[in-house]
Amino acid sequence: MAYIEAEAQKLVTDPIVDLIEFDFTSIGRTEKVYIASSLQTGSGPQTGQQVKFQWQVNDYEHIDFKASGFLSDLTGSTAEPQLTVAADLLYALSSWPNLDLIEYRGVIVKRRRVFVTSSEAVQPQTYYIKKVNILSSSTISFALTPNRSTERLNRKSCNILDI
Repeated sequence: MAYIEAEAQKLVTDPIVDLIEFDFTSIGRTEKVYIASSLQTGSGPQTGQQVKFQWQVNDYEHIDFKASGFLSDLTGSTAEPQLTVAADLLYALSSWPNLDLIEYRGVIVKRRRVFVTSSEAVQPQTYYIKKVNILSSSTISFALTPNRSTERLNRKSCNILDI
């Protein structure tokens, strides 16, 4: 955490990368798919080349995606984010399972935002795929829903007040 605090106090911070993990073990499968919003500049023999983003022990494939709607407010309503991914690139991954659209429901999606140069552990935001909103030749869009207890939304203070 010391690195993150020091980085956050700089006038110009290192770039931030979004890391997404699809965990299919929640629906009885074995696959885990890791995607990142950017590539990483290689070191050693790959100096200057763009390579897969490595964070802790996982390699994240660079795939274009757009994540929105992660904010929640004080009214007690839960955030239901949208995750839109380049479908052709996602389906090209050898680790991505070929499932019917209804079977994606319940897959765990973990989102982390990290500084490019950081390797410190970051608590992920955990969501579940609620449904597939859009599937086209170029994009697939997932509606996500949070686990109420991990987002601390199971507290009495987070209940919607009826006036």
